[in-house]
Amino acid sequence: MIKDIEKYNKTACDRDRFIKNMGIDIVVQGTKGNYLFLKTIHSLLVKAESILEIGTGTGTVPLWLGSLGRKMICVDFSSNLIKIAKNNCREFSNVKFKMANLNNLPFNKEHFDLVIKRLAPDNFFEINRVLKKEKDFVNFSDCENDGLEIKKIFKFPKNRTANSIKKELLNHKFSIIFEKEFIYKEKYNDFGQFIKMLEIAPLIPDFLDKQCYYEKKLETFFINNNFVLTRHKHLIHAKKKILRF
Repeated sequence: MIKDIEKYNKTACDRDRFIKNMGIDIVVQGTKGNYLFLKTIHSLLVKAESILEIGTGTGTVPLWLGSLGRKMICVDFSSNLIKIAKNNCREFSNVKFKMANLNNLPFNKEHFDLVIKRLAPDNFFEINRVLKKEKDFVNFSDCENDGLEIKKIFKFPKNRTANSIKKELLNHKFSIIFEKEFIYKEKYNDFGQFIKMLEIAPLIPDFLDKQCYYEKKLETFFINNNFVLTRHKHLIHAKKKILRF
């Protein structure tokens, strides 16, 4: 955990620049996942008085949703990412930011009407704890075939399947309202941009420690000045059950 925090603090500014410039040297061939993620949240925000976003990063989700005027608390374990997210969302007085560890969220039991998580680590026990009964959790996460080309090159294990995520949610007393998987491609036309993505993404866990080795290996696969990467995401809308004894 400490090593992860150090990594995200170190790469916070690079992460922010990369996200803001993403369309320049990267062709993203699928945006339906993000669209449906936002559409799902929009339908829930009207009824939610207290909203928590987990793993806000540079503030992408509150940037999308802040103009709706709903009060939202956004947390991340990186102090540097929190500073950047605050600055990016400075026009939204309804959005507050707080440094927090997902494994020990600093909120009372059954505090929120809606919990949102996009491409951040999981702790469904803590999410269940802070969510009110019969209230909503929207999760958008990496799935089995995400980064498939890189995993094949280095023989890395695949991510969890959508079924395993769903099963874990059911085990933590959630009911599933809706789910959908998205598979699309990202085409990188610049090797430098591709490396910048790997510096901030968890596709290669120890990339920063062995960057020279990985760069040399990957350069041989950067054919015709491009690299096409598979992305695989899973959107799920779940609701906290009322336990009846």
